[in-house]
Amino acid sequence: MKNLDPYGHLMHYGMMSNKKVNICQPGFDASCSLCCGSHEGGMSGDDLEALYLVRGETNRDHIDRPDVIPAPPAERTPCPWIGRLNPLPGNGLIGCLIYHDPSKGGKSWEKFILNTCRSFSCQARDTLDEQEIIYAARLCRDWFYYSLIIHLPVTLRALMKSHPDPDDVTPAEQESLRIYLRSQM
Repeated sequence: MKNLDPYGHLMHYGMMSNKKVNICQPGFDASCSLCCGSHEGGMSGDDLEALYLVRGETNRDHIDRPDVIPAPPAERTPCPWIGRLNPLPGNGLIGCLIYHDPSKGGKSWEKFILNTCRSFSCQARDTLDEQEIIYAARLCRDWFYYSLIIHLPVTLRALMKSHPDPDDVTPAEQESLRIYLRSQM
């Protein structure tokens, strides 16, 4: 099933849950790949962003080719197949460069779900409702902070209570939130 967020970006549904919103790519330029180590390796957000942009640009020939699956990394470092899914400015989605497009379905996507998603337990996927996921996506509109806030449900819910509309969070409040989220890594 396809649907577009208010900005025309494809929103993916499901992802191993009974929700209609895919917590990994909920729309609004938000995405999460924590289960694949997106925030690991001791790198800053800017350094990770640069790494994922390079990977996205240099690994285009592997996209949607499940025959090119690497062995799992030996250490807890970002999976070598995490990268920017679209190198265009304003689209910061990161995700799997091999299995990035669930709208294509088929054996490749089924293999991703069976081999990857069933192997990981995601607290955020299991505890947040669709309204909370969309709120976090609208608030952060990125991969770095969205991934962090969805895994801090108490913080997310407190923010939703004090600011029912994420657009009402001031820039100063957003910066304070970012500092706090980085401190929780």
